[in-house]
Amino acid sequence: MAYPSTLTDGSWQDRAFVTIIRKDDGKEVDLHGLTDEMGWADGMRDFDGVPTANGGRVRENQAQDDHTFNLTLWQIGAVSDEFNEMNRPKGVEEFFYESEDLTADKPYSTYGTSTNREDFIVVVLWTNDPSVDSATDPVEGEDYIAHRRIGDMAQFIDATPEWSDRVLKLEAEMKWSPFDTQGRKNSFIQDYDGDVDPMDEVTVEYVDDLKNDELE
Repeated sequence: MAYPSTLTDGSWQDRAFVTIIRKDDGKEVDLHGLTDEMGWADGMRDFDGVPTANGGRVRENQAQDDHTFNLTLWQIGAVSDEFNEMNRPKGVEEFFYESEDLTADKPYSTYGTSTNREDFIVVVLWTNDPSVDSATDPVEGEDYIAHRRIGDMAQFIDATPEWSDRVLKLEAEMKWSPFDTQGRKNSFIQDYDGDVDPMDEVTVEYVDDLKNDELE
């Protein structure tokens, strides 16, 4: 059984589920097990006020900034192949380096710097549904509610180990544009208030349908 979030006085508290999906092969890793802190910025949509000759002002819009997702987590390892067996934040540095394992037939794994850059889907879920184990899981039932955020076409832009108070942590940051090259949305917010129909499971195909406005 999972440990769900709690909705208290109109705010989500306690726990959130965090999942990263690699778009190329659909491999996903759950980071909520040992995530310490996280933040989500939707990107500023600013404008300049340009004065006119008669004393008025004209708004000159600026393009929306990129979206970012950052988190600090306890660093246990870099291999995501075993994430089903170990409830630990595997995969962050593997996904950042993107070199694949360089040590075949060894009892350990090695990753190196690479010019490869993969696209990911970031999913964060708050819910009081006790059956949920991952941010990508469906939520169903009149007794449960949920709030979910999805970011598409994200890339890891930073992964910095931090050693403080004799504890090794990892600070990671991801970044994506508000729209893709075809002008489709890259960020979504979903709220589920309890219904007969479930809040859908998140997959690569589901996000593509969401971007194409093809959800049934």
